[in-house]
Amino acid sequence: MVTSLKQITRALIVVLIFLSGTLHAQEGNEGTAEENRHMVGALIGHALVFKGFRDGERRSIYVPSFAVQYNYELAPKWALGFHVDALIETFVIEDPDGIELERERPVATILVGAYEIAERLGLILGGGVEWEKNENFPMARFGVEYGVPIGNNGFEFISTLNGDILFGGYSTLNLGLGVAKTF
Repeated sequence: MVTSLKQITRALIVVLIFLSGTLHAQEGNEGTAEENRHMVGALIGHALVFKGFRDGERRSIYVPSFAVQYNYELAPKWALGFHVDALIETFVIEDPDGIELERERPVATILVGAYEIAERLGLILGGGVEWEKNENFPMARFGVEYGVPIGNNGFEFISTLNGDILFGGYSTLNLGLGVAKTF
């Protein structure tokens, strides 16, 4: 799994470098209807796992995370996105039947819808699957995202707070901070 995470990270870096090159070429098209409809972001964070085990004791645990997001603006306040989140540590949870289950660096793929309720503040709602070698869980996500522009070149600092419900599994609260590029 570590090797595949390294490969995914390398591939994402290549994609981001490619996108930054194509973005430069598109800057001359300002004022078109397609301006700034795409957003690509990378975040680091922590997930609070509510039904975790550590040192043989059931308690909430924190797990480091990494996320990549792509969002497409459908209308001025509406967007559709594809988010990939990876918990980058192995941990143990208690499933609904009270059984301890090891989660080895799970990766979630989530399709989300977003609605901007205030300037740069959006609500997120979506669903997807958390993939892991022992057991996959369908999931629902709800949350908020806030962005602050960095200069005038389409970059922004983003922060997210998401709640994930993994059906048949566990629930998490995720805090992420990162950088995004709109184009």
